[in-house]
Amino acid sequence: MPSRETSRLKVVRSLAIKKWYENEQFGDRPSDDIKDFAGEDFRMRLGRYVGAIQKLYFELPKGTVVVVPGPTVFSDVLIGELTGNTIISHWRDVYDGENIIIRRVRWVRSMPRHNFSDNLRARLTRPDPVMQLDRSLREEVLRAGFDQFSFGSKFSARINTSKEEFSTIDEFSIQEFVNYVTGILIASQLGKTEKVSFSAAIGYVRANPELAMDLKLNINSPGFQRLLAKSAMPLAAVALLTMANSDASTNNSVEAVDSIDVVNSTSANDDCVIDVAKRVASARDLMYLEDWERLCREMHQVRESTGLSTTMELKGDD
Repeated sequence: MPSRETSRLKVVRSLAIKKWYENEQFGDRPSDDIKDFAGEDFRMRLGRYVGAIQKLYFELPKGTVVVVPGPTVFSDVLIGELTGNTIISHWRDVYDGENIIIRRVRWVRSMPRHNFSDNLRARLTRPDPVMQLDRSLREEVLRAGFDQFSFGSKFSARINTSKEEFSTIDEFSIQEFVNYVTGILIASQLGKTEKVSFSAAIGYVRANPELAMDLKLNINSPGFQRLLAKSAMPLAAVALLTMANSDASTNNSVEAVDSIDVVNSTSANDDCVIDVAKRVASARDLMYLEDWERLCREMHQVRESTGLSTTMELKGDD
């Protein structure tokens, strides 16, 4: 990372080149050598810009979630994740291909500013070029931008519906599936090794409410429901729902699968993935085949009537 003194001179050089372009490249092009700008930063208030550049391009690690508000109160807010280190790029549309430093971002969602809470909207209007959000506001950003996430000791996963029609039977079937796999996952967490019937799984949910997921089931189709817990249980539940909802589940029983691998497609070596994979495998071992097959058929019916889906993808071995 360059020193603050070097960064200040680079900012002065960039401002000079920017002004030259704004003046339609009148006169000689400013020098590329920062030494030629020594002393020109005297009394220039560049501190927060230099700090922002060092923070964004050299200090924030890959995987950092970034929130970029638009220029007006009516503009959308972009939510993304840093995916690369700082590199030098040449973009012809930006200052005719001048050297610029960039970091790659995986943009995940764009949201209208009015969708956020008053506290977060107020924070987004501050003029700081780069700032760290208060911890109390971070979960709201994660909910808005990501379908699955972990924050502190809380895990969250999302289930989507896409069709206008949504009956109480559809909602009941989704709740039944979620409650069943929750009970199976609780039984596994409690160290059970024998097969668990449907009624026994529901019994585990009733007997262990502190281990159960918080089910946000107020569905307006098209819309979504969110599963919350203080463990990776919601992610495991959605992984099992992805299996049940897939076309493969009509031809292959849960016992016909030799192994189940859970992969984070955007981040290798994710410890959370290992936990989810273990939970899914242990749940499969505790299920009765007839219970699983019945619930798979119900999930297919729900998919047909509501467009039920998850953001996870099931892939077989090629």
